[in-house]
This record gives sequence, C-alpha cells and structure tokens, in this order.
Amino acid sequence: MRLQFPGGFAAHMMIGATLLLAACAQGEYRMPYQDGTVVDVYKDHVTHSSPHAYMYDLIAQNGASPAIVAAAPGWIRFIDDSHEEPTDDNNYVWIEHPYPFCPVDASRADWPGKPANYDSTCIPCNREFCNEWTTYAHMSKNSVRDVAGLSEGQWVEAGDFLGYEDQVGMADIGAHLHWHVAVIPPDTQPTHNGYYLEYVDATGIQPEVIPIVCHAGGQSVIWRFGVYTAAGCPTEALSPARSLVLAQPGPQSPVASVLQSIASISDEGVWIALNNPRLLLETRQVLARMEPDFHDLLRIGRARISMAELKTVLELFGKYERRGSAEVARVLVPIRKQLESPGGRQLLGIVVDGRFEGID
Repeated sequence: MRLQFPGGFAAHMMIGATLLLAACAQGEYRMPYQDGTVVDVYKDHVTHSSPHAYMYDLIAQNGASPAIVAAAPGWIRFIDDSHEEPTDDNNYVWIEHPYPFCPVDASRADWPGKPANYDSTCIPCNREFCNEWTTYAHMSKNSVRDVAGLSEGQWVEAGDFLGYEDQVGMADIGAHLHWHVAVIPPDTQPTHNGYYLEYVDATGIQPEVIPIVCHAGGQSVIWRFGVYTAAGCPTEALSPARSLVLAQPGPQSPVASVLQSIASISDEGVWIALNNPRLLLETRQVLARMEPDFHDLLRIGRARISMAELKTVLELFGKYERRGSAEVARVLVPIRKQLESPGGRQLLGIVVDGRFEGID
C-alpha cells in the first residue's frame, strides 16, 4: 500500500494536519463488503470532502452488484432505498453501534449477544453520547428492505448483508459505496439526502471520525491509494501493513518535515491506540484541545500554547514511544526533543506562555 502526497505544499500540510488532528473511531470496523471483494478506495478521509468531513468512496473491483455488509454490530436506525436512477435522492442505511462504550441511555443498554462482562469492561462515556454510527449510501433500490429483509430497529452483526452497491442519487463517479463513521446524538435525523446537515449547521461540529478497518491484509487506516480485500476482523487482530509515505521533492519547512515524519508512523500509531482504548480516548481529548492552536500553526505559521498543554503533549508522545517499535521511537524522540527546546519550538513557530518574536 502506498500513500502519495498530491503536489503542492498546501496539500501536503493538509494531509499532515489530518494525520495529527484526526479523531480516530474507537469501534472495530471491517471493510463493508462481502468477504473476498477487492475494494479500491477512490476517495479517502483526506480527499473526499472538506477538512474534518472524514468520508470514503469505495468501489468494488470484482463481480456485478457487489454485496454491501455491516461494518460492525449495531442497530439499523434509518433506511431509504426507495429511489432509482435517474435521481439526485440517495438511497442509504444508518447503523448505530454500541461498542465499545458504556451505555448512557437505558434504551440502548442491551442488545443480542452482549457479553456478560461488558458493563464492567466498557469504556466510560465522558459526554452525553459516545456511540458511533455508520452510513452506507447509493445502494440499489429495494435491496435493503426487500432483498436483505431489513427494517429500522433490527440488530445486525458485522458482515451481515445490507444491500447492493449502486449509483443511486448523487453518485457522480458511478457505482460505488459512500461510507463513513460519525459520533452523533441518538436523536439525530437524516435531514439532507441521508446526511445530518441540520445537526452540523446547528452545532458547527463535523462529527465524522477516521476508522481503523479490518481487511485481508490486517487492520489499518485505509487510504485512497490502497486496494484492499474485504475480510472480517479476526479474534486476535493482525498487525496492519505499514503505509509508505514518499518524500517530497525540494526544501521543506520544519513543520512540514515533522508532519511527514509523523505520517510515516501513522499506521503503527493507530495500532498502538487501538490496542489500548484508554490511550485512544486520551489522544482524542488532547488533540481536540490542541486543534485551534494547530490550525494557527498551519494558517499563520505560529501557535501559542500553555505550558500545561505542552507537558500533556510530551507525556502523550512518551506513551507512544514506550509502546511502539524502534521506528516509532526514531520518529518521535527528535520531535519530542525539539518541543522541549525553546530554540526548537521557535523554529516550529510554537510559543509557550510568551510573546512570539520575529513574526508580526
């Protein structure tokens, strides 16, 4: 699998920012196609849409009418498969997934096959809602309700048949599956062609998260330049294939070099967090707090942070270093030392509790 940066510094920075700031999904997801289907990622969480709208356009490479399956266990919440071409109205399915969080709503506290020890091993939800939802769009007319025999409120397991890949609705690239994972309130409604635009507009929150996906090659973030064979998640998950991040020609800014270094270990980084859900939750919380500062760094070349924020970031780096391979340490140790040094921070444009000198 090879990840190539599009030409131009801005695109490079955008990918680097995504890798640094992305909120990773906490649930376990499989490729949403029948086992053995070869899947091309036509657009990924970087190239599909605006920043933070982490979505995917997936195209099956073998067989007519490829079968779409549930990416994780959950409840069917919404179905609209009443449309056929030509139309701009999407057919779609929404599924709500309870794993791996502790229930915060009594109506969502039980489900088929729930482990007996789940309530004592689940991750506490630190907000009003934590459940992740998946969206599947552009599927064939009647393939969900009639062919798959599904209805709202029904429980499905990972790998259960949902319907067929198609190009119904706003599918300008032809037959494909639009798929994404989001963290949204339990009363959210599809208000715009199978999307929760009203919620996004009302809150200013882009709720999509980047999933770590099981496939025949292992378990990893999936990229536009990757081709994957669909498979379920094994009981003991396989290690992911490492993405190859190609070096960019010409001189790079210090920030760009740091971003590319972190991008080179992104697969292992999410793997480390995946195997330690509390570390993943801590990472998400830290990145959410640091996000405005990082946007300033990209936009105007400088960022102000507090000493407490810096200390938290350095501690987080240390946790990944201790859990990672020699390659992770090779990448993170120089970055950590740079952040510990006033001169290194100034080179990056980071000011800790002080006035930045040299940039108006």
